[in-house]
Amino acid sequence: MLAPTLRFAVLALLAGASACSYSPHPKDGVQECYQGRCADGYVCADGKYCYSAGHLPTPPGTGGAVGIGGALRGTGGAVGVGGVTVGAGGGNGGAGMVGTGGAVVAGTGGVSGTGGATTCQPTRATGSNPLIDNMADGDNAIIPQDGRAGGWYSYGDNTGTITLVSSNPGQMCAVGSGFTSWGAGMGVSLNADATKSCTYDASVYSGIRFTIQGSITNGMVRLGVQTADISTPASGGTCVSTSTTNNCDDVYGADLLPGASGGVDCSSKVMSWTCGPVSSSTTGNQLVVSIPFAYMSQQGWGRSFPKFDTTLTLALQWQFKTCTESTCYTAGTSFNICVGNVTFY
Repeated sequence: MLAPTLRFAVLALLAGASACSYSPHPKDGVQECYQGRCADGYVCADGKYCYSAGHLPTPPGTGGAVGIGGALRGTGGAVGVGGVTVGAGGGNGGAGMVGTGGAVVAGTGGVSGTGGATTCQPTRATGSNPLIDNMADGDNAIIPQDGRAGGWYSYGDNTGTITLVSSNPGQMCAVGSGFTSWGAGMGVSLNADATKSCTYDASVYSGIRFTIQGSITNGMVRLGVQTADISTPASGGTCVSTSTTNNCDDVYGADLLPGASGGVDCSSKVMSWTCGPVSSSTTGNQLVVSIPFAYMSQQGWGRSFPKFDTTLTLALQWQFKTCTESTCYTAGTSFNICVGNVTFY
């Protein structure tokens, strides 16, 4: 340390060299350095300004980059009842998760964030948002809420043609004709991405509710709930056929029959218009149908799965069958069916 006399002499010299007065106790960052030097107890920072010891400015570190997951659209086909894989298009995949930025470390650059997920994972419903889709936006994607990410698709037995129409406000419609094998249908995936369908645990709910209207000739409508244990790997399931012909895909569901009013009514597997535990009501020219999971069953043509496991739900499917409960039609099934306000309850 300089002797007291010499120290003040240096300060006097420094004061004379500056247009401003030089204080022996300047505020941090106010007094300019002189040739890289400051008064005792002060340090010249970056060759510019004097700071007291322990109060040096620290350059802030920069955060990491934000990873971005890609929004993906599925293309996988759905498996129709009867075992033929003919899907015309998979559901919309969910957008990837956004990565987080890195932490600031001692004035250095931050750690880079990670990119978003690009494949779906099993998801469980909380029960807070039961509405699957009200079709208000006019596209094929469902409302992305409560862990769901998917979309609408069509499928058929390759003997006829089917087209999805989402232009009707609040409805998804399927228009088709010429099906002479097991029929066709439209479905909605609940947890899917571009490469596969993943399971959605819907066990918190009791059933499915939707509106339906339209007509079907030479056939009937069936709502099916596709689950992974009964479905083949081609549609995201784990079932392996035990027969030379596919005996997987006999999913749980409920049959609907054309009603006398021209709409669609439900049936308890007998030729009658009695709904039994399935409730329905009319809203305008639309029939509101509520079907409890407890009422659903397999059709009986495939492998038997005694438990209806809604924790493994993949999709909902409205199949337009060429057979009613008592008659099969070989002349060809035609239909113009619209559904809306699809929701769990």
